[in-house]
Amino acid sequence: MIWCEEQDWLYEVFDLTTDPGEFGAHADFVRIWAAKLAPGKLPLKSEFGFEDFRGWWGWITMGELLDPEGGTMRYRLWGSHIAELTRLEMTGKTMQQQYGERIDATNYNEFDLAFIQRLVREPAIGRQSGPVDWDIPDYQRMSTLRLPLSRDGSRVDYLVSAVIAT
Repeated sequence: MIWCEEQDWLYEVFDLTTDPGEFGAHADFVRIWAAKLAPGKLPLKSEFGFEDFRGWWGWITMGELLDPEGGTMRYRLWGSHIAELTRLEMTGKTMQQQYGERIDATNYNEFDLAFIQRLVREPAIGRQSGPVDWDIPDYQRMSTLRLPLSRDGSRVDYLVSAVIAT
């Protein structure tokens, strides 16, 4: 379901039980996550190992939510291909540490932040896609799929994401 269209970006929200086949190139990533989904419970971060994401190595991030209302995440993992693509290494950092405390300096716009907040408040699968507006010569578009993870199965504590750049 389309949640928002803004600045040539499409933000979509999907039910947690949406068939992985609905996610095109992200389908295998969703299948890995959905295999740990239990009725009424979110997958636990502790149920996943790095090896589970074979094939996605380099293209995933994992953000630990420090302030769910504000959308602040500390990136516990920032894939090597994403680091090359964005020319950033964010492992162990928050966007605020990288860019400062101003919302316009977080490398997220207000729609990105509101989208993350929505996925945390009402757990769902989120996808955002649109044109890359940085100086990245080899890529024109990017699609990021965000999946919730939990410490206890009930609340979103992490978002694991996979990026596809085309």
